[in-house]
Parts: sequence; structure tokens; C-alpha cells
Amino acid sequence: MHLRIPAGITHSRRAFTLVEVAIGFAVFAVLALGVTLSAMEYFKGTEEQSRAMAANSLAMSVLQQVSSYPYDQLLTATGNPEVVLLAYDSQGNTFSFQNDGSVVTASFVTITRSGSRVSEAENEVNLSMQAELVPGYSAIRVTIFYTYDSAYTGEEKQSSISTIRTVDEKSAEP
Repeated sequence: MHLRIPAGITHSRRAFTLVEVAIGFAVFAVLALGVTLSAMEYFKGTEEQSRAMAANSLAMSVLQQVSSYPYDQLLTATGNPEVVLLAYDSQGNTFSFQNDGSVVTASFVTITRSGSRVSEAENEVNLSMQAELVPGYSAIRVTIFYTYDSAYTGEEKQSSISTIRTVDEKSAEP
């Protein structure tokens, strides 16, 4: 027995065509690529920031140690590039700084965590010290210059931090 469909009623069975499936897949691929590229840029930026903060932290630690030397010893270092001022990193490594632009190389490890993703990288930072008298004052400016390589471009990043050390009248010898 055959069923007859009354006139005026249409029966259609609709499905996705190959073109519609291809277009849907292309839209999904573009969106997925955008999300992936976004995540990659985020991780690059995080690693770059982590490296910059680690280098700055080491330079700041060295600056605090060097500038805490007695004023007379710092004063001697401003006029004599052979005077050695020691500083240490968090692992106990000793660095010898001279006021002649000599570069000291230190290693540090950056660990970047994002969710379950952990990235660990060994890096180097180059440090040098400059101690100079501040004209017109009984003060010495101590500057630590530092450089490190960019995490992704390899480009050398440069920066410096400094502080002013004045004479402590109570501890100065007569």
C-alpha cells in the first residue's frame, strides 16, 4: 500500500550539505587559531615579564648590598677602580664588583606557571657597577647596570637601578 501525500503538503528532509559543513569547519578553524595564537602571546608575555622581574630582582639585591658598604669604603671605590666590593645572590654565589665597568655574569632560573603548564628556563644577566660622587653633596650615587636576553627574540634588554648613599654623621669617623 502506498500512502499518498495530499496536494499542497510538501515533505522535505533537510540535511547539511557538504558546502555548509566546510564553511562551519572553516569558521571553527579560524576561531580555534585565534584562541591558540592568543594563548601563545600570553605565555610569551608571561615568560618575558618573569625574566625581566628576575633580572631586576637580582640587580636590586646587588645594589642594596653594595650601597650598604661603609661610606668611606664606597668613597674609596669611586676614586680607585681596583677596589672590589662583594655581593651575593640567593644561592650564595659571590660577585666581585669594581668601579671600572667590569661585567659580572650571573645565572638565574625563571619558572612560569599558568594552570597546569609549567615552564622553566635558565637565563643569564650581566651586571656592572658605577659609584660616583654627587657634585655639591657628601653623597655617592651607586648604579647597577644590567642586561639580559629577551625570552623569544634574543634581543638584549638593558636597564639600570641606582640609589644615593649619604654620609651617616653618627657612624662617620672624626
